Amino acid sequence: MNSYAVNNRSYRATFSASAVNAAAGGNVLTVLRTGGTEAYLTVDYLRLAVLDPNEVFTIGYENLNQSEFEHEGGTRNDPNFYFDPGDYSEVSGLDGAGLNRSTSEPFQSETDSEGFPRALVPSRPTVNIFFQLSAEEQARGRLRFRTRLQWLGTGSVHDMEFLMNGVSVQTLNGVSANTDVDFQFDAAAVQAVDGHNVFSVRQNNVTGASPWIQFDFLELQAVLSEAVPIAVETLGGAQQINWDSTGNWILQTTTNLVTGPWIDQPAAVPPISIPPPNPVKYYRLKQQP
Repeated sequence: MNSYAVNNRSYRATFSASAVNAAAGGNVLTVLRTGGTEAYLTVDYLRLAVLDPNEVFTIGYENLNQSEFEHEGGTRNDPNFYFDPGDYSEVSGLDGAGLNRSTSEPFQSETDSEGFPRALVPSRPTVNIFFQLSAEEQARGRLRFRTRLQWLGTGSVHDMEFLMNGVSVQTLNGVSANTDVDFQFDAAAVQAVDGHNVFSVRQNNVTGASPWIQFDFLELQAVLSEAVPIAVETLGGAQQINWDSTGNWILQTTTNLVTGPWIDQPAAVPPISIPPPNPVKYYRLKQQP
């Protein structure tokens, strides 16, 4: 499936189950050393996971341990981390535009500036995760971000912000203890595109003599937009249709449920009254960008 020249680094690989003839029941995963100059090679951990099709990226392991990451700061790593390869030269995080990458970035590398920092500190208060979003993931309409902030410096208090494509999606002020973070936001609201995107985490402010805050893991998922509640009732011989007007929805109509076409009704504002149909007419809501 994959081969690597190993040098104190974390490696990950994804592959299709059908490509390796994965079957229900017994299977085997083999790690083979094919060369090298040392007498032995030690392994910290091995992890095999079935990826949910909704998973956009997962960085680190949800195990209350940050050993898979690098020590933050200095020349050990920089604020930009590339989960997926791609040309990010026109995508800007909080520290400027990205690079054109032919490979993804390892979680840890002791020989260069690559790797994911285990913590944010005042001298390195941001991390920008460059990644790819598929058309199917974008079409789901909503994104869910999860992380665990932990191992804060003794007595430190942090104001944190989370952004995607430069748009703020969540702030957490006064973080002073281990904190699980879990929130959702609209993909359209952050200009999520099929292709290159960036998710950023920023330490806006911190007090205390030990000003660090560390990560256990970071995860982004694509989730389906929640259905909009629609109420239909009969009033005075007519049908009244009502829906949540706080969302960015537009009413569409058609006379053929199978072939369409569906026609936008931009002037329709809930609630609307529909007289007895002649001919039959169908209605639906479409979410706008």
